[in-house]
Amino acid sequence: MLLRNISRVLYSPKYLFWTNTATGVLFFGTGDLMVQKFIDKRSKIDTNRNVNSCIAGIYMGSISHFWYGFLDRIFPGTNRKMIIKKLLSEAIIGPPFAASLFIVVGKLAHKSMEQIINDAKENFKYLLMADWCFYIPLQFFNFYYLPTKYRVLYVSMLSLVYDSILVYVLHRNNQQPTIPKKNIEMNNN
Repeated sequence: MLLRNISRVLYSPKYLFWTNTATGVLFFGTGDLMVQKFIDKRSKIDTNRNVNSCIAGIYMGSISHFWYGFLDRIFPGTNRKMIIKKLLSEAIIGPPFAASLFIVVGKLAHKSMEQIINDAKENFKYLLMADWCFYIPLQFFNFYYLPTKYRVLYVSMLSLVYDSILVYVLHRNNQQPTIPKKNIEMNNN
């Protein structure tokens, strides 16, 4: 009962923008932590990078809030024709929008525009594959079954995987190599 009341307030029109923005921060930041711990295998979390990922989550959550509202206004309903139009819009707009994250994350990491553009060029194909192969098929469920107010939450839950892919791609050229413990011990002898 308490959870339902909290949900009703958070997903009311009055607070929906803030809820969606906070959801973006939570899931993008968590995605970064997962990448740092399980993919990069860092022994110590790079808190600056995680804060920057949370800032990128503000960007993603707030823009997504307006994007899904826009899609539902111009393509109302859940019939097949409207869903296909929404999915095509996602397929066309999604990758360039995701690529704009290179600017946000690059600027937060104090990279030059030349470095940012090079990173974006090098990694755009990975973003495109992740978006079209992972994200777009799962968006059908979102557009067919869920009301607009829950779209960012659903996308954010998907984003634990998708954002982890994004964070990995955004930072893959900046990874600090990890030295296996066995090699450290051998070097100390």
